[in-house]
Amino acid sequence: MKIVVGFGWGRDPAAARVTSDGIVDWGRVRPAVNDDDPAAAALAADLAAALGASVVGVTFGGGDSAWAAARGAAETVVVDDATPGADTLATARVLAAAVRSIDDVALVLLGDGAWDRAVPVAVAAELGLRCVAQVVGAVAGGETAAGAAGGADEVPAPGAVRVTRRLAGGDELVDVVLPAVLCCAASGAEARPPGMRQVLAARRLPQTRRTLADLGVGESSALTTVGTRPPATTGGQILGGADAPARLIAALRADGVL
Repeated sequence: MKIVVGFGWGRDPAAARVTSDGIVDWGRVRPAVNDDDPAAAALAADLAAALGASVVGVTFGGGDSAWAAARGAAETVVVDDATPGADTLATARVLAAAVRSIDDVALVLLGDGAWDRAVPVAVAAELGLRCVAQVVGAVAGGETAAGAAGGADEVPAPGAVRVTRRLAGGDELVDVVLPAVLCCAASGAEARPPGMRQVLAARRLPQTRRTLADLGVGESSALTTVGTRPPATTGGQILGGADAPARLIAALRADGVL
């Protein structure tokens, strides 16, 4: 049994600077994984230990392809000539094809996608699997949910994992029959980041290099970026001096806020 954890590389849009003529200046911004990817990797490692499974990383070319291996993946599949873009469906098709190239996959874990939340759901649709989003925890069959009283109803059914979803109204427990796709959401910073020794050891673990032709998919994006521009904003005021509070109240009243 295998658990796939996908990780993608991008640059944080908040770190970019858009000039007045619409040019995006990335400066020295380095590619980084999605904010939710570490949560997916940590949950994959925990479930693999409980299920006796192995973890396989899947990524596109670019960035450190040993990222998942440093977090417990036994091997990594890298699609060298694919790049994530604005076309959610094209990205999902490549990821789904990479998952299909791996035998005996029971679970696919992806970050919820702070920069493109539709990708995990589209991957599940491409694979024809059930999908649960906003996952912050999961236990495998035979385990007891954290914080539970230990009753029989707190143990996931055979062939399922009990997932904790974080919703606006509270946490929800859902039994998910395998195989399935789980979209993981980070609840904080990565708790167990690997050290340098783990990173160096991870680079010696097996990697399978694939191309789009190997996977039988094309770079089929129907979207083309034609330009960029700064977001529309209104001018702001900086209020200073002893009378700043009174002027702020007057400005808010003039705008109809108060």
